[in-house]
This record gives sequence, structure tokens and C-alpha cells, in this order.
Amino acid sequence: QPASDADVLHGLPPLTASINEFKLHQQTGAESSFVVFVIDVAVGELCWTVRHRFKEFHALQQLLSKHNQLVRLPPFPPKRPKLFGGSSLEFVEKRKAALNTWINKVLSIDAIAQSAEIFDFLEVSFHL
Repeated sequence: QPASDADVLHGLPPLTASINEFKLHQQTGAESSFVVFVIDVAVGELCWTVRHRFKEFHALQQLLSKHNQLVRLPPFPPKRPKLFGGSSLEFVEKRKAALNTWINKVLSIDAIAQSAEIFDFLEVSFHL
């Protein structure tokens, strides 16, 4: 019988994530660009990097809310740039900081940190 996600982390150091940078991507042949946030993930000394767009963080938040209705999740950063003001680079820096705070608060909730949604988002099973 395969081990559950919680069994994989049992006895291991806590799962951590840190967003230290972002990359601006220009779509080929398109006028628009998008930002990808680079997330450094670690379990003890084992470290890897995953990349996600804001909309993927938002989708994760919606999944977590749907599947964990008894757990109070931290507030999710707003979508609207006008709430941050300033230049677009300044906005992305503030969004990066807000997403970093959000993911760390989420990971501080044991029931959520060991969920399939978090494991998929941070590619935990792939690296352990």
C-alpha cells in the first residue's frame, strides 16, 4: 500500500518555502508579459525550486478553502494592482512579499502543510 502524503513527511523536518525572486516572461509574439515567482522549497537539507504564477497561487488558495472548510486560512493577497500603487516593479515586489507571507502562514498550519494540494503545488512527492 502506497504511503500517504502525511506518511512521507512523518519524522522529517518541517516543509518550508521562501519566495526570494521573480522572473518576468514575455510571451513570444504577444504584447503581454507575465510574472513567475520562484519558490525555494526545503525539507531539512533537501532543497529544490518550483515556479508559479499569481493565478496558480490563487487556484491553490481556492482549493485549500474548498477542502479545508474547518480551518481558517490566512487572508490571500489582493489581485488588484491599484491597491499597492507605485510602479509595476514595485507592485510585483510587494506582491512577492505578500505571497511569501501567505505561503508561510499556510505552511504553519499542520493540517494544511501536509495536504495533497500543498504537496502538488510545491512538488514534494517528486523530490522525496
